[in-house]
Amino acid sequence: MPPTHNLSPSVTSTPCFRTNSTRWRPYPSVSESQSIQESASKEDEIQMNLARLFRPYNCNPVFGSYKGKQLKKKREVPWSHFFFCLSEPESVFLPSFEDSKLLEECGLGRKLITFSNNTASHAEVAECLYQAYPLLRHAGGFTLARSDRKRELTKIPIPPTGYSVAYLRLGCKAKRTPIYIIPLQKHIVLQPPEENNRMVDEHQQNDMSPSQPTTEICHGEESEPDLETILRRLENQLDAGPPPFSNYINVMRDTVLSSAMRAFSRQNFSPEKRLNVVFVDTENTGEGAVDDGGPTREFFRLMIAELKNSRYFCGPEEVKNLALVSRAVQAGDYRVIGQMLAVSVIHAGITPSFFSERLYSLISHCPTPPADIEEIEDWEVRQMLQKIKNAETLEGAQDAMIEASGILALLGCSTNLRSLHDRDSLVEEAARAYVEGRVKEATEQLTEGLKTLGLADAIKAHPQMLKPLFISGSKPLDVDDILKLFRVNFSCPGSNRRRVENQTVMFWRDWLIEVGGMYCYPCVMFKNNIF
Repeated sequence: MPPTHNLSPSVTSTPCFRTNSTRWRPYPSVSESQSIQESASKEDEIQMNLARLFRPYNCNPVFGSYKGKQLKKKREVPWSHFFFCLSEPESVFLPSFEDSKLLEECGLGRKLITFSNNTASHAEVAECLYQAYPLLRHAGGFTLARSDRKRELTKIPIPPTGYSVAYLRLGCKAKRTPIYIIPLQKHIVLQPPEENNRMVDEHQQNDMSPSQPTTEICHGEESEPDLETILRRLENQLDAGPPPFSNYINVMRDTVLSSAMRAFSRQNFSPEKRLNVVFVDTENTGEGAVDDGGPTREFFRLMIAELKNSRYFCGPEEVKNLALVSRAVQAGDYRVIGQMLAVSVIHAGITPSFFSERLYSLISHCPTPPADIEEIEDWEVRQMLQKIKNAETLEGAQDAMIEASGILALLGCSTNLRSLHDRDSLVEEAARAYVEGRVKEATEQLTEGLKTLGLADAIKAHPQMLKPLFISGSKPLDVDDILKLFRVNFSCPGSNRRRVENQTVMFWRDWLIEVGGMYCYPCVMFKNNIF
């Protein structure tokens, strides 16, 4: 018989046993259980105090000790190096002692620049350089170079990630040898420090957000801003950060337009972001990875030249109207063309100065001039309308209208001519329907594409101010116009080189005055480069 289990609390001395599959274990009594619990609680309390006093450093105080290996965070160490900013683009030699002294007096020259961490990207490096040299921000980008023993400058190759701190640290063999900064597009004007501060303040005042009104207050009256102010406001929408992968444009020089159409048709293309243009030859080798403005301008210049002679435009060389391409309208190509033109104007300053007066009036919502038969590209349609216009009798005009009835019906013009007086109005209506009505949908797509970055709204608000960007104009070139095209970079005042340079400039001006009085030079004054 198994032993009886008495649950009475008075019986505590009789040991009780329970069965198990392998062995017998005695049940502890109540007092023993209490003593075991008290000793266990004391041991737990001691262990908790020891764990609290001698906690490991990699232990989480909330969730207990961390059993896995803790990942060590990389330490960010500042990095400092000497830089030397030059004022001339495409400089190939080190400046002389006098020139270096002049550069330092004007806010350029040699400076020690410290970066916050040794893992800074290209955008962070550029921002630090712009803060150290404020006038460099308006030079259209920059390139870095190192010098050799012959005082020649060798450009530092640009990797796909740009001029990062890690790349510069790896390429700097000597710590005290400065890295030379060369402006990419524009010359930095050397002025005294107070003059430089004034110029920087003017740039900051001109860099207004596009949401502000486009008129300025002058002596209590509203005055229309100039062309440069309007373009600066449009340019301020651009993001100065690194370009995303969706804005990488791979171009072949013999198929620039098709490459541009393919790139701008991407769904995730960002017009407000920077572009990274790479010219690829037949062997798939690129001419550049990081774009600071040069490849972009070259790309848009070739694109505008090819677009002007493409099937999308028709007419004389410098006076183009839209041509109707039905498949292009269905595919929305004219919308992409408008986007390409807007990005070209705002990003690179390359303007399509080949529009006709009529085409610009249509995109600016201004009244269009009377239509002329010579604007009709189709030779057969032009001959039919010319025959109606040259008819001297009503019967002859009606016979010519019967011959052109099919064309007039497609253009939506009336074929009923009651008097010879209505002949000219009918011809003008047919010509307008051909040069405007046929391409109405294509013009709407082009205007919609020009809304990119707010260019179409600016054209509508300031049609006369932005007109030179799209319509070419010419005037006789005089001496002042030639002098404005050149900027003299003088040496330090008082030096021997400065004396020779002054004499050269004097001879140059005298020669222009003599030649300007003998000849008259026609010249296209609206240049493609606006910025």
